[in-house]
Amino acid sequence: MTNTFLTPRLEQAMELAIRVHGNMKRKGDDQPYLVHPMSVLALLVKWGADEDACIAGLLHDVIEDADNDVQRAEYRKEITKKFGAEVLEIVEGVTEQDKSLPWRTRKDLYLEHLKVASVTSLLVSCADHTHNSQSLAEIYAVEGEDVWKRFNAGKEEKLWYLRESIQILEQRLEERYVVDFRTNIERLYELMSYPTSPKVDHPKILYPKVQADQKFMDNLVNRVIKNLGYRVERLDQEDRQMRRKMSDNTQNPPTHEPEA
Repeated sequence: MTNTFLTPRLEQAMELAIRVHGNMKRKGDDQPYLVHPMSVLALLVKWGADEDACIAGLLHDVIEDADNDVQRAEYRKEITKKFGAEVLEIVEGVTEQDKSLPWRTRKDLYLEHLKVASVTSLLVSCADHTHNSQSLAEIYAVEGEDVWKRFNAGKEEKLWYLRESIQILEQRLEERYVVDFRTNIERLYELMSYPTSPKVDHPKILYPKVQADQKFMDNLVNRVIKNLGYRVERLDQEDRQMRRKMSDNTQNPPTHEPEA
């Protein structure tokens, strides 16, 4: 694999990610949702993933977070046209295909797919899980057990999903890719071993490697924002126009709540 950073195709992917996720916030930590795909990109760059994988990392939630089937079809068409069928295949490989199913059913299907997914899709999934688990541990350190109220799934279900995911990824990927995900889970369980209550500071648990990786990711995200110089307001306006156009084809589009 070779390092890829800010190629013209990646810039296009960043623009699409901003257009889709620009107004969203994450349930887990209330950060702008864009922090997540950019953090996934940062991990993939650190791992030396190729350009298609990095693009898929930026776009991994685009189809899943669409409001309706019409919008999903439009995003699939746009991804294929701009980035090629290979990128769409990677994105589809990390996309929950039916958001109407119960949470546990969706996760069971996703985990089964991970057992046979391509290595590139696994890398994107691992980066996704790594950042999500890091965010969960960080907000748990602030909110304690109240953090579970932020999610549709309960505490035991969320912990089950983390355990099952790391087990599959450990079996299918090299150690260097899964070590941060595993460390985040260990950190979360260690935090849970302390008495917990909302807004109580927990003893500081230091993981030098995690801190160094986070510094790398923060620097990369800042470089992306600085070098691209995107104007989110303009892209948000374009997205609103596109959504209005697509809403003409549907009478009652379902509401959307992106998962952390």
